[in-house]
Amino acid sequence: MDGIRPLQPEEHSELAPLYSDDSGPSLVALLSLAKQATTKVWASWSGSQPVAVAWFTRVKAQAELLDMRVLAAHRRQGVGVELLKHALGLFFAEGVSICLLEVRAGNLAALALYEQLGFRVVGRREGYYLHDGQREDALLMTLVMTEAIHQ
Repeated sequence: MDGIRPLQPEEHSELAPLYSDDSGPSLVALLSLAKQATTKVWASWSGSQPVAVAWFTRVKAQAELLDMRVLAAHRRQGVGVELLKHALGLFFAEGVSICLLEVRAGNLAALALYEQLGFRVVGRREGYYLHDGQREDALLMTLVMTEAIHQ
C-alpha cells in the first residue's frame, strides 16, 4: 500500500470502482455528506487507485462509521484493518471516546473485522435490510475508543 490519507474533493471520481455494486449507501449519497463539516473520509491507496475507503461522521466525542469498502482484490490482506485503525487513532487523538456502526447480520467478513478491532454488538434492528430479496437484521455495534488504541 502507498498509504492512507484523507480523501480530497478532486479525488471523488476515483471511488467509482469501490461502488460498482448496489449494496449499501450510494456513492452519490455519500458524496453529498462529504460536503458537511462533520464528515471525515479516509482512503487507502495503491498508486493512484484507492483500494479502500471509510466514511465517518463525527460530532463532539462520538464518531460513526457510515460506510466502508475494500476492492475485492485487496480483501483479506489487512487493508481494512489498517484503514480503520488509522482513522480511529486520529479520532482518539482528537478526543473521540466512542465509535458506532451498523452492519448487516449476514456480513460475516465485516463482523469479523469490526470484532477484531474491539467493536461489540449492542443492539439489533430486525428485518432492517433488504439483501438478495430477503429481509436481514442490522447489528448495532459500539467501540469504546481506548479499546481500539491498545490492540
